[in-house]
Amino acid sequence: MYTQNQLNRTDKRERPVEEPVSPGHPSNTAETTRAVSPVIGVVLLVAVTVVLAGTVVAFFLGADSGLRQPAPQVAQANADLDTQDGFGGGIITVTHQGGDPVTVADIRIVVDTSDVADCSVDQAVIENLPATARFGGTLGHDDENLANNADDGTDDNSPISQGGPSSKWSAGALHTDTGETFAAGDSFQFRLTGGDGPEDCPLESGETVRITVAHEPSKQSIITVSVTAR
Repeated sequence: MYTQNQLNRTDKRERPVEEPVSPGHPSNTAETTRAVSPVIGVVLLVAVTVVLAGTVVAFFLGADSGLRQPAPQVAQANADLDTQDGFGGGIITVTHQGGDPVTVADIRIVVDTSDVADCSVDQAVIENLPATARFGGTLGHDDENLANNADDGTDDNSPISQGGPSSKWSAGALHTDTGETFAAGDSFQFRLTGGDGPEDCPLESGETVRITVAHEPSKQSIITVSVTAR
């Protein structure tokens, strides 16, 4: 049997005292590292996300800056040919019959004469529009408006007439005097010369001329029509 004094001595036995851990103690450093690691991971993840988002935005902005302007939609157009008669006639009229208006400065007209046996060139061009030439009351084309695909690389010998005081045709919507757009109801004209000179393009019955109106900003054709000599 234990006496009361022995019991008291048993309860009062010294127990080990835990000393406070200093900030630099290895165990404290390990716990701090474990606590900081998730925070660093989150910061890095956010940084990577921001960088990726910036890259994606820059990519799409760059792609958008390279996109071409959409072409106007011309629903319908028509072309007529006034049959050549020696040095007269040969007048082609192109009419916009419906759809979007087109800025004249944005268009280039390609006249394909490859089907015409005696034409001086296979292709003629009306460009650098609008035209500004005036011959009395007639609206014609300037030198800089007419070109071709001659093998010698020059823009001379275009089979398209510039016009003159006695011309029976008009540049119409292609001229500065008629406004800045080619819209529904508007028309323009040009004349293929019908003589037998080096710049002429005499049409025989059954030969076809194809006219293409190209929209330069979008590099697309917006009108393609043709006329056939009778």
